[in-house]
Order: sequence, then C-alpha cells, then structure tokens
Amino acid sequence: MAVVKPDEVATALTIGALLEVSGYPKPGNVHRTRDFPDTRFEHFLASAAAAQPVLEKAARAATEPGRVPVGALLREAVDRSVEVHTGGNTNLGILMLDTLLAPAVVRASSLDPRDVRREAIDIARSTTVTDAVELYRAVRRAGAGGMRRVRGGNAPDVSESDPESVNVTMYEALEAAAHRDAVAKDWTEGLPRTLEAGRRALELMDEWGDVNEVTVRLFLEELAKYPDTLIWRKHGLKVALDVSEAAAAVLEAAGDDPVTDHPALHDLDEELHSKGINPGSTADIVAAALGYAVLLGLRP
Repeated sequence: MAVVKPDEVATALTIGALLEVSGYPKPGNVHRTRDFPDTRFEHFLASAAAAQPVLEKAARAATEPGRVPVGALLREAVDRSVEVHTGGNTNLGILMLDTLLAPAVVRASSLDPRDVRREAIDIARSTTVTDAVELYRAVRRAGAGGMRRVRGGNAPDVSESDPESVNVTMYEALEAAAHRDAVAKDWTEGLPRTLEAGRRALELMDEWGDVNEVTVRLFLEELAKYPDTLIWRKHGLKVALDVSEAAAAVLEAAGDDPVTDHPALHDLDEELHSKGINPGSTADIVAAALGYAVLLGLRP
C-alpha cells in the first residue's frame, strides 16, 4: 500500500510550485512582486493549477503494475499548462521533475529519500523510445530551448529535433543533456538534489518558521552551491559562476538575520532583472523540492 495517496501527492507538488513562484524576492526570477515582460506571476499560478490533475494521474499510475508512461504524462501536463495562459513556458522543468517524483513517492516503501530515489531511478531507466518522443513533443509544445548542445551522437537535440525522428529512450535523451541541464541531470540520477533540498527546506522551516524566508533561503543556497545551468547556456559559465558567488555573498551578508529583509538581496534581484539573467533551473529544483517538503510535513 502506498505511503501517501495519489491525490495527496498531487496536492503537495502543486503547493510546492505555488510556494516557489510566490517566494520573494528570488533574484532574477518571476515572483509575487516582479514579472517578466511577457510572463507574469499569474501565468505561473495558472499553469500549476492546470497540471495538478496530471500529477495525480502520474501518482495513480504507480499503483498499477508495469511501466509508468512518464513521457506521455509529461506531455499531457505541459499541454494542460500552456492551454490555460498566454505566458509561454512557465513549468516544463518543474513538470519533468514532478512527473517522475509523483510515481516514485507512491511506489516507495517510505518517504525516506533513499527509498524515493531508488524508485525514481527504476522508473527513469524503464522509459522507452515512446517516452522520448513524448518528451520531445512536450519541449516543443512548451516552446522551450533549454537542452541544446548535448554530447555524443546518439541523442538528437532535445529542443530542436523532430519528435518523430527520435530513436533513443527518454532516459538516454536526458542523460545526454545532463551535462548542461540541472533538471536533466537530477532526473537521470533519481532526483537526489531535489530530495536533499526538500529535507533542507524542513530544517529551514524549523529554524525560521516563515515559508517565504525558507523559500528564498533555499533558493539562494541552491544557487550558491550549483551554478545555474539556464544562466550557463544563455550567458556563459563565467556569468553563472558569478551569480553563484553573489548568492553566497547575500547569505553571508544576512548572517543570522532574515535574508528577505537584507538590502543585498533586493539589490541582486534588481541587478539580475536589469541584465535579463534568470536562474530558471534553480527555480525548477526548488519548486519540486518544496513539494517533497510538503509531503514530509512542511506547512506554510
């Protein structure tokens, strides 16, 4: 019997996505007090709500014997999301993580990250060429250009290739993209970064008792530890490393005080927005991590 019910999993992961986009000021990203020119805070809210039924479907699929159709679930979630708003790609990366996390949590013998990761790896490695075709369709439907320049000659470009030409499994396609995409890397490794960040969110909640402080601190900690791969692809590795250093500097400047009150955080948010620098892969990881934290007991 599943440790958590499919509807509970879907609700938790949806809350995670909503908490992430609501956290402010997350430097460089859309949040409740900052929009992009063509993508608004409300677009993220709409897409998170629209995807919830598919996340429940993904969780419910894990209660049945056999392979979970991760690719088809991802594409359905993306389709539902883009149909309800006009803001472009708001949640492809989140959905890639969540459509694997949802069935893994249901199939795991406990919510312990080791058990969840074991199931996530098994589900990921059991994907087929059909799943990969659906992945490529989802990327095209979302209008994302995020996983170009993969290594090796076996996996076609995830962002630009014709889905019908795909002849690798979803696991193989994302494994080829993992060196330049944090979401692909975490997906192929069984979500270790997502799961660890979720546990960290619980620790931060015990310390601070404020979900916005938790969200922003978790975001800054992840950004400080891992150069954002979306920034890397769009602006180069040096810029990604500089942003990671800036995030660490903000945390150091805040010290034992709330980081959300510190002027250095607001200055960094202003700077990144003025330069069009968006730590999007970090946001995706944090959204999925917060969903897992909700399953573990985090309450806003």
